[in-house]
Amino acid sequence: MLNKVDLVSKNELRDLEKKVRQINPTAKIFHTSHAKIDLDQILNIGGFNLKNVLDEKTFIPHHHESEQGISSVSLNFPGFIDPNRLNHWLQMLFLTEGMNIFRGKGILNVKNSTNRYIFQSVYMMFEGRFDKLWENNTPENKLVFIGQNLDASRLEASLKTALA
Repeated sequence: MLNKVDLVSKNELRDLEKKVRQINPTAKIFHTSHAKIDLDQILNIGGFNLKNVLDEKTFIPHHHESEQGISSVSLNFPGFIDPNRLNHWLQMLFLTEGMNIFRGKGILNVKNSTNRYIFQSVYMMFEGRFDKLWENNTPENKLVFIGQNLDASRLEASLKTALA
C-alpha cells in the first residue's frame, strides 16, 4: 500500500513503484490517500500462503541490492538437506539475523524423502512442511531471502552446514 500518493508527483510515484517491484515483483500495489482502502483488499488475502512458495521465477540465482540496503539473495544447489541440520540452521539464522531477514522461502531436497520440503519465513517466524513428490522434476535446493544487509556468500557457506 503506497499511502499519501496525493503528496508526490507522478514521476516520484512511478520511481517508488519501480523500487517496490525490485523488492517484490508480484506485489499488489494500492495507491491511497489518508490510508483509505477497502480492508478486504489487504486482509485475509493469503499473501503468505505456502503454495506461493512454488513460484519458480523467484528462484533465479541472483543477488540484488537497492539503495536502501534491502537486497534479495537466491541460492540453488544440488544434494540433500539434513532436516535436523536445516532446522538448526534456520533457528540460528533467525536468532542472529532475524530482524534483517524480511522474507524467505524455499523448496528443498530432504535426505530420505521423495517429497519436496517447502518452507517460508516472515521475519523471525518460519514454517515448513513436506509437499508433493518430485515426480519428473530434478530434486534440488532453491532458496530466496529478502532482507537488509544480506551477505550472499556468508548465507550460502553457512547453509552448506545443513547438507546431508
